[in-house]
Amino acid sequence: FAVTASHDKTVRVFDLDDGRHLRTLRLPAGPGNVGKASAVALSPDGALVAAGGVMSSPDHSPSNWIYLFDRASGALVHRLDGLPSVVNHLAFSPASDGRFLAAALGGPNGLRVFDRERGWAEVARDPAYGASSYGVAFAPGAAARLATTSWDGRIRLYPPLAERPTGGRIAP
Repeated sequence: FAVTASHDKTVRVFDLDDGRHLRTLRLPAGPGNVGKASAVALSPDGALVAAGGVMSSPDHSPSNWIYLFDRASGALVHRLDGLPSVVNHLAFSPASDGRFLAAALGGPNGLRVFDRERGWAEVARDPAYGASSYGVAFAPGAAARLATTSWDGRIRLYPPLAERPTGGRIAP
């Protein structure tokens, strides 16, 4: 399967075997840019689609979310809320269960990491970025080592998530 995010406020799911469009998922939309999908990730088992983007209210209160959809049915299964800025990129950890979901955020808000085994609770963050982050990736393997890029000119490499206590700030 492949998933795409679009500024037309949709997330689309495709079958890679034949290129067929399977379904369209929609984020809650509002005026202007609200609802534009800018980030999407598919869990390693292909069962879950994570999507985020421009969700801020006009007053820029912390109302940005990541939506988790069941890929097969298109049903919304969970929402991760209270993010301080637009979600620019998403990545699941590569282990077969996709335990961790990492989000690169706009502005100096950096990185947030969520844990499926803890009901999608936030288990790590690094808000000390000098500019927006547009890239997040996990290294292959079960250790869940993580790297990010940012327009502040830095590449950050974090220690394996599974080997550290959960919660709070992490440092590269």
